[in-house]
This record gives sequence, structure tokens and C-alpha cells, in this order.
Amino acid sequence: MELYVSSLSDRASDKATHQIYAIKHVIPDNEGLAITSFREIEILLSIDHPYIAKLIEVVTGRKGVFLVLEYGGRDLAYLYDSSASRASLLHHPSPTLYTEIQIKKFIRDLLRAVAYLHQQGIIHRDLKLSNLLIDEENNLKLCDFGLARRYARILTPNVVTLWYRAPEILLGCRDYTQAIDMWSVGCIFAEMLNNGKPILPGNNEADQFQLICKLIGEPNENIWPRYAEIRHSFSVPRNPYNTLNLLFSNYSHECLDFLNSLLVWDPSKRLTASEALLNSYLAY
Repeated sequence: MELYVSSLSDRASDKATHQIYAIKHVIPDNEGLAITSFREIEILLSIDHPYIAKLIEVVTGRKGVFLVLEYGGRDLAYLYDSSASRASLLHHPSPTLYTEIQIKKFIRDLLRAVAYLHQQGIIHRDLKLSNLLIDEENNLKLCDFGLARRYARILTPNVVTLWYRAPEILLGCRDYTQAIDMWSVGCIFAEMLNNGKPILPGNNEADQFQLICKLIGEPNENIWPRYAEIRHSFSVPRNPYNTLNLLFSNYSHECLDFLNSLLVWDPSKRLTASEALLNSYLAY
């Protein structure tokens, strides 16, 4: 494959077919490629799913390693930000970018990708709007496996973008499971229902924990038995109430029940990706 790299550093086209590809440049340090880069390449080479951006080729050169990936369009964070920026320039309120029917379709597609990964023993560990690509026909592709790894009994807690980080990671648990991805799916779903505005935009880990407490109520050992064993330094605001229903009062009980089954303190009580796909709310 002979590629022409345009002025856009993240895209290239095949000189023969003019097919557009996404390019990810992996720059080695003095000791070579980081272990996370090797993991990312190994995982991408081992998976194949219609809702995951496919690795086409790995190209090595003097300036590092280039991953040639299926081009999936623009990411959802960019699409929401662009829509809001255009409205702001015109002094208009931000329009609703996607209908609830479209959002359900995107969440179904994301869950299919996540269910596939979990069946392969892989945790993505960085699900967020900017890692979901949408093309002109509203097809979704999950991308960026830089933090992904295969499930192990002990894992590093320094993962997942803060606003999408599950409470067990915030609290320092290292034996977390695929359930961390499902918390992130819940954050993505809520953000889309909120027209792209984040629901948990913490400034740091302590602030993030406080925001979660204010949104779904403070944790205790009755709703999360293991919480009693976890030692942490975060202050816990007094809030026994879940306020998701107030934030999304315009949506149906079925919608809110689905959201509440994802944003749950106890990871063992969160829906799995396969269970979520069977939820009646996502039915066609």
C-alpha cells in the first residue's frame, strides 16, 4: 500500500485506490515503543468487528510506527462541539443534534462492539465520545485502543478519561472488571441524551467522586457491600438521593431505568454489554 499523507496529520489516502484511511502515529521513546503500543497493536490485529475501526496495516519508518486504520468519520465529541459552535456564531441555542431514536441506534452499535470485546477477554478502558467515530451515513465505529488490555486479576488504576471513570477506579481498586466499560457506556448515553454536554465534568478525582455522589446518591455498604472495605480520602457529600430522574425528566421511565442500570455504584450490579443489548428500551 502506497499512501499519500495530506496536511491533516490523522488521515491519508491510497495513491492507487484513493481510499481514505485514518493514521495513528506512534512515537517511540529512547527505549523504543511503550508496552501500551505493543498491546494496542496486538489487540487490533486479533479483533474483527463491524463496529470497531479495523487495523489495515502497520508501517514502520524513521519517525516511528504508523497504524493504518479504517477511516470511520468524525468523532462524536467533535460533531457535538461543531454543532454548538455554529449555533453560538449565529446567536442561536444549540440544536438537538441526534434524536432519541438515533441515540438508541448508536448505543446499540457501541454495545455490540463492547460485548464482542468482553467476549474476547478485552477491556477497552477509554470509552468516551471522542473515541466513537460517525460517518456521513451515521455508522458508528469504536476506535483508540491505546489503553485497552486483556483482562487480568490485577490491573493498573490509572486508566479511563476522568469524566467517564468508574467509581471503583477512582477509589483505587486494581481488581476491576469489564464493568468499568459499562459505567463509561452509561456516561456516554447520558451525555448524548444531554445533547453532548457532559454530566460528570470533574476537575480532579476528588471532584469527580463528589459529582458522582451528587448524581446517583452517596455510596454505602447496603448498595455496594464491598464499599465498607475500600479505604479512600475523598469526602462524601450527604446525598441519599439519585437525581438522574430530575436531570432527564423529559425522558421515559424505560429510558431512565436503562440509564440507572448502567450508572450503578456496585460494578457487579451493572448491566453487562450482552444484558444491555437485551434491554427492552433498546428494542427496535
